[in-house]
Amino acid sequence: MAACGLPGAYVESAMLSRQLGGQGYTGVGVTVTFNSVNGVRKDTLTVTLDRPPAAATDEQAAGDVAAFTLECFPRIDEVEKLVIVLKSASVERSFARSPRDWREHVFLMTQPPGIGNAVTALSTFGDRYEPRGVVSDFAADQPIFHAVITIQNLPAGSVVKALWVAVDAHGETPPNTVLTATEARVEGSRNIDFTLEPTAGRLPRGMYRVDILLDGQLSRTLPFTVAGG
Repeated sequence: MAACGLPGAYVESAMLSRQLGGQGYTGVGVTVTFNSVNGVRKDTLTVTLDRPPAAATDEQAAGDVAAFTLECFPRIDEVEKLVIVLKSASVERSFARSPRDWREHVFLMTQPPGIGNAVTALSTFGDRYEPRGVVSDFAADQPIFHAVITIQNLPAGSVVKALWVAVDAHGETPPNTVLTATEARVEGSRNIDFTLEPTAGRLPRGMYRVDILLDGQLSRTLPFTVAGG
């Protein structure tokens, strides 16, 4: 990553704009919105620029800009939300995260393409589908089962598929019956929440698994059990 060389502890938005321009970005505009909620500052830093034509994906481009901004904007710890807006002739895309979440995203950008973390969970929260209640043993009355998959740097058009399989449901279904299959066409780095909602309201007690396939190839297997009840 390019060194910033920014003097002083306070940098105006115009300085960041010039720094980004020096990195080859065009159409750059930087604004800081100052907000206060119950006396607590909640500032938003917005960076708007033309989409770099050489970027593999919009997420990659936004991540590159965010990485530079995190390094070069000294007051980033006072910012609650960093928004990267990419402009093109046909569309404008906005990516908004907290600086902490951007740092995590930037880290994922350095990882090899593929499937990262993969867990079964009781539920998810937030628009990033963070798993809540990571378990491999579910109660009999679990209404919805979640398999949360983290993708890393996948090229556009990648297909991730989840197969929910009843390995041994104690005679309720034949062994290794596929209950349902769901797929998503994805790109970049983010979480995907695959779900199974039993048609009968609950799954029979037994042993199950979720097979995760990336572009038709098995990537992960997540075993789990359902208790009797």
